[in-house]
Amino acid sequence: FDSMWRAFPARPEVKQNLLAYLRERVQQRTNLIVVGGTGSSGRATSFTSYGRHVRLYARAEGVTVRAPGGMVMKASGTSFASPLVARAAAQMLAANPALKPAALVQGLLQTATPGEGGLQLLHAGDAVRWSQQTARPK
Repeated sequence: FDSMWRAFPARPEVKQNLLAYLRERVQQRTNLIVVGGTGSSGRATSFTSYGRHVRLYARAEGVTVRAPGGMVMKASGTSFASPLVARAAAQMLAANPALKPAALVQGLLQTATPGEGGLQLLHAGDAVRWSQQTARPK
C-alpha cells in the first residue's frame, strides 16, 4: 500500500461491505481516497454514498463517454466519479512524477472546491497546477 494510490467509487450496493472494511482504515491510509458522485449542479446524486469516509466528490451524472464503436453518449453512475479522480491524479503525476501517494491525496483535497453541504468537489485543473508548483525532491 505504500506506493500505490487508489480511488474507490462509493456505490450503495458495495457500501456495507467495502465501507465497513474501510471505515477504520481510511484515515490511516494516506494513499486511499473514497470518492462520491455529483450531478452537474455539484450536488450529491441520489445514488451515491454519504458520510465522513467520502472525502472527495466528482461528476457521476450525465458524464460524456465514448461507447464501443466511437458513439458519444451520456451515462451516470458512481463508477464514473472515481476514474475522473484517478485521471486527475495521473495528470498530477505527469506534471510532477516525484509526487508520492499522500501528496496526490493532499493536492486533490487542497484544491477541491466547496460544494453544497460541505462537499469537496474535484477541480482537476487546480490539482494539476498544484502539482506543478509543488517542490520536487532533489
